[in-house]
Amino acid sequence: IWENYCLLREMFKEEIPSLPIAPLEGTYLAWIDCRSLLGKKVSSSEEIEEYLLNNYRVWINAGSMYGDDNFIRINLACPSSVAKEGLRRIVTGLKELL
Repeated sequence: IWENYCLLREMFKEEIPSLPIAPLEGTYLAWIDCRSLLGKKVSSSEEIEEYLLNNYRVWINAGSMYGDDNFIRINLACPSSVAKEGLRRIVTGLKELL
């Protein structure tokens, strides 16, 4: 999980640094601050979730489900090969929304 989190941080730092990642706090869930996306091509975390699922076949969780629409949640509890492919899709999709 830690390696997947480090990969996530590295990819976002290089590709989409405008989306901050919350520190991992003893869990397998990464929280991404998407405030810089909202109000452009999408207006909610639900729209981000729907966009990534429909266009990139990767499912994240909308932060609104947990009380904060400014964030999305990414599950990192998977093999590194799956994480790499999923994160590649997520990064590509989020870059399109910027």
